Amino acid sequence: MSCVHPGGIRTSIARAARTDGAAGISDADERDKQFQQLARTTPERAAEIILKGTARGKRRILVGWDAWLIQQFIKLFPTSYHWVTARMAEEPQ
Repeated sequence: MSCVHPGGIRTSIARAARTDGAAGISDADERDKQFQQLARTTPERAAEIILKGTARGKRRILVGWDAWLIQQFIKLFPTSYHWVTARMAEEPQ
């Protein structure tokens, strides 16, 4: 059995998301633009990584550099990563 941990995948999920503007971005175009800058993995590449991982019997499949980075962060700060990521999200950009 495998568990997939996806990072940012270049899809239209940000454009389709309903938000209240709490993050300071209420315009769908701007939200999509920012998401596309962060999401580097194409859906095709994500599928390739997932298929290879399951074929190899990997228990944990990390999709994208950002998923790998978050995993490393969790390893370094296992009890405080939630607090740190929440603080990072609050920082003005």
